Amino acid sequence: KYLFIFVIPFFFVSMGLNFDPSALWVNPKILIIIISIAFLGKFIGTFLSKPFTKLNWKKLYIVGCAMNSRGAIELALALIAFRTNLIPIEIYSGLIMMTLITTIIFPFLIVPLIKKNPKIMN
Repeated sequence: KYLFIFVIPFFFVSMGLNFDPSALWVNPKILIIIISIAFLGKFIGTFLSKPFTKLNWKKLYIVGCAMNSRGAIELALALIAFRTNLIPIEIYSGLIMMTLITTIIFPFLIVPLIKKNPKIMN
């Protein structure tokens, strides 16, 4: 249980050592495509659940935003795929940047909506 406290920092350091910022400029379209797919995929998936839930569109938007801020799985999968030579450095670095960008943008998307409607998720 407590082993994870010591292992997790090494995981993030390992990802950072493999990250190559210059690879993002080789083909910047890859980064744009990766970020677009990340955002759209999570929002579309959330909105497609509308017929199966009682959530309104604003609540589904919040859920989609919250899903965008979760990047740990993407990071782990990107690292595994890169280390096994399934993806090149350009895609790996794009996936790392996508995770950082979607995590950083989350508060800027959700805070204004929550401030307008503080009881929206009740």
